[in-house]
Amino acid sequence: MSRAMLATMIFTFLVLSCLSEQIAATSNGYLNITDQQTSSVYDDDDVSHIQRSPTILNLIERLSILLLIIQSSEDIEQIIYTILRLCLSSKTHPTLSSVISSLSGDNAYPIVAVQLPMMNEKEFCISMITCACNLEWPKDRLIIQVLDDSTDEIVMAMIDRCAQEWLDRGYRISVVRRKNRHGFKAGNLKNGLEKLPRCEFIALFDVDFLPQENFLIKTIPILLKDPKVAYAQARWTFTNGKESLLTHMQEIVLNHHHKCEQDVKYRMYSFFQFNGSACVWRTNAIYQCGGWHTDTLVEDLDISIRAFTNGWRSAYIVDVECLNELPPTLSAYLSQQYRWFSGPAQVFRKLFQTKMDRYSKIWHTAVLCSQYNYSLSQPLYSFNRIHEKRAVFMENN
Repeated sequence: MSRAMLATMIFTFLVLSCLSEQIAATSNGYLNITDQQTSSVYDDDDVSHIQRSPTILNLIERLSILLLIIQSSEDIEQIIYTILRLCLSSKTHPTLSSVISSLSGDNAYPIVAVQLPMMNEKEFCISMITCACNLEWPKDRLIIQVLDDSTDEIVMAMIDRCAQEWLDRGYRISVVRRKNRHGFKAGNLKNGLEKLPRCEFIALFDVDFLPQENFLIKTIPILLKDPKVAYAQARWTFTNGKESLLTHMQEIVLNHHHKCEQDVKYRMYSFFQFNGSACVWRTNAIYQCGGWHTDTLVEDLDISIRAFTNGWRSAYIVDVECLNELPPTLSAYLSQQYRWFSGPAQVFRKLFQTKMDRYSKIWHTAVLCSQYNYSLSQPLYSFNRIHEKRAVFMENN
């Protein structure tokens, strides 16, 4: 018996056990009312009214069972990924020496561009530019593009000064700015792509990330080995996970997502999305998918879906870590959750507006549903809307 079959059997047993217990508990708990208990609480008229409304009570019972099943779906999903990660064998990745001969010169290395979108990030802009320039790669084969949407003149001066220092050291670094911020990050990446010199691969980092010096050495070989891989995603780790209870809870959830869910999907040759940062893209894949679109809040999921529908594969490198910072405040966390949970709804709508056959739409919708659990998104979205309305009220008064 294979490990995958054993994992499937264990999973099926756990799912049936959980669901049967919850359904039995709900059925016994909601309608276990004896005649004596009913008569002692209600008048005869009330009892006759309840007896005449079995349909409403049955409907409430069925809805309660359904809600419990939906609520438990997230826990069941975590069990699935945990079991599969223990059972499925990990994948091996090629090294740089296996795809590029050590006797070859720098010209054998592909040209790699590093794009750094940022806006008014006074605390992180210098460290991110420094990390990008310190990546282990031949200078003449590395392009650093700082995509600055800043409006703060102090931050803009800091970026210009830092970029000039690295330019004087012989690095190919440029600062790209635009007149308007249409499309936010996606618009910034789109504008940078149009002004980027010819290159084979593009590494993307948000401004609060701190990639290790060997990041390109470990990720580029996968793209060189397999020409059908659109992007190679590294695993996120966090600098401030122990700072507070809020960041510690985020770290627990995101560690499971990045170390377990994403890795399992990659081992199963299933779809997993580009996380928006700490990733290397094949430039031809971006162009073939239509480039960056600005009609959703989650450009990372959008382009991942388009790459998947166009036949591209992806790679997840769990051993390559990239540090970044978690939202330290509740307002920043809620703002992030709003983008993460409302953005996929926009991708759903966009998917149904795309011309494709019915089978393809059903398949891609199922893939999106497996990527996001919407039973947990609605409370976060509603809470964030209340938070926004309160902020507007306080500002106006």
